[in-house]
Amino acid sequence: MVERFSPHDAGFDAAILAHEAALRAGEPGYLDPTTGALVFTAAYLAARGECCGSGCRHCPYGAGERVDCCETFCDGCPFTALDQQ
Repeated sequence: MVERFSPHDAGFDAAILAHEAALRAGEPGYLDPTTGALVFTAAYLAARGECCGSGCRHCPYGAGERVDCCETFCDGCPFTALDQQ
């Protein structure tokens, strides 16, 4: 199971701001301010139409499993509850 990104984790606030900025700009993703990893937005992932099973941070499908092939593109820490606000 993928561990959820906690509001107490370093970089949480910056990641939330980056996600919100990417959503406003209509971008498919953003670079995580802490790790530099490409993270897809919830809107982009929803438009794909199905979960890829990679444990993407903003997965709108609530996936918890991940496969190692997608680590470059998915940071592995779902923000699902935040994306549904």
